[in-house]
Amino acid sequence: MNPTDYDDYRLMELAISLYYEGYSREMLIKKLMEKVNDPRKAVRFYNAVEKCVRVNRDLENKRKAELNRETLKKSIDEQKAWEKKKISERNRDDDYDYCPPLY
Repeated sequence: MNPTDYDDYRLMELAISLYYEGYSREMLIKKLMEKVNDPRKAVRFYNAVEKCVRVNRDLENKRKAELNRETLKKSIDEQKAWEKKKISERNRDDDYDYCPPLY
């Protein structure tokens, strides 16, 4: 694939917008053919858009998974801190029950 094949940004923009509108592969290629009259170039643009969308979706899923892991880790840490605080309060109360402070 030569990068100069994709230098027509208007055609790429059209391909991306049609892809996100939900057009099928055949219909999208047909719409691109109306603009280009070169079937190989229309297929290359479709493949490039499909790859771009797939890569972006994978990156977004990876980012969401990382965010979920961080959120889960934070909530577990908060839960452990809360339990630790409760245990320390309980131990402090127990100390006062068994050994009241001397005044």
